Amino acid sequence: MFTPDGVYDVRGQALHGHADIRAALDARSGPELTVRHLVTNLHAHTIADGVAHGVSCLTGYAGPTPTETGPARYPAANAGHIIQVTDRYERHDGRWRIAHRIAEELLAPAIPVFRT
Repeated sequence: MFTPDGVYDVRGQALHGHADIRAALDARSGPELTVRHLVTNLHAHTIADGVAHGVSCLTGYAGPTPTETGPARYPAANAGHIIQVTDRYERHDGRWRIAHRIAEELLAPAIPVFRT
């Protein structure tokens, strides 16, 4: 999805190029982790010849990959994060690719505190 020299700013890190981005994504995933994003409110603007900008929001969920049938149960700490994604797209080899992505967490679930 990224241009070869694309930049992904996420969790206080600036990842540069396919190798860095892939390594960071691989480090957080694997057969034991399932990640899902519900993407909404895509707004593309400043569209010019070969360059465009867009903003979207996503709700992110992550948790252990289910071993049984039925819905996945996500830990409260990993469920329902609201993230704003700001992208700059460029045409690369005739296709739109992400040249720069900034992911900013806007809301995180509060961890319930149980008192006894």
